[in-house]
Amino acid sequence: VRNFARDFQNVSNVRWIKSEKGHFVAYFADNDIQNWIVYNSRRSCEAMIRYYYEEKLPHSIRHVVKSAYYDFSIFCVNEITVNGVTVYTVTLTDKTRHTIFWKIVQVVDGEMELIKEYSQKTNRQD
Repeated sequence: VRNFARDFQNVSNVRWIKSEKGHFVAYFADNDIQNWIVYNSRRSCEAMIRYYYEEKLPHSIRHVVKSAYYDFSIFCVNEITVNGVTVYTVTLTDKTRHTIFWKIVQVVDGEMELIKEYSQKTNRQD
């Protein structure tokens, strides 16, 4: 808790969970970002997972994604940091008259990779 309080001074309404492996997980929302901070048994931060929407995405990451998928909207972002490496998993969506298209891309060190794509027919009547 001391390490958490030092690193996240202005956070309130923190929920703590203890895992079966002895890890402690702090969950809180701050500035419209959902945060999960995982502390190992030695009390150091092992991982951080953040969930948010496009407006919170760093501009450099947004530029990489939107340069390739300019017709798609950014639906949500998962930001995962482990051992000092941050991975952005971005879910994109595009709607046509009868189909919704989804793509999931991953950005690491400015390099983007398509992870998954799928589509769903809609019953939309225009």
